[in-house]
Amino acid sequence: ITTAPIQVRQGQIARVHGFVRVPEPLAGLGSGLFLYESGAGRELADVIVHAPAWREFTLYRAAPNDGVLVVTLALHGIGEAYVDDVTVELISP
Repeated sequence: ITTAPIQVRQGQIARVHGFVRVPEPLAGLGSGLFLYESGAGRELADVIVHAPAWREFTLYRAAPNDGVLVVTLALHGIGEAYVDDVTVELISP
């Protein structure tokens, strides 16, 4: 799942928030539900392999310069993952 591009200004903080559930451990090498945004990329992803109950997540990322931000939730591996109520809030310093 990928969001539409979101305009950001240098120094703004993006707060990405939502809930995920991964009822059974995902199978496969390097598997997980990867939550990341375009500025930091997969290197700073929140990776969830197993979350039997709904789990809240929050990512904070600073915009290094003016441009666009895209949030991605990507399932790597075999299994199921559920995502709910994902929001992106921009906070000016």
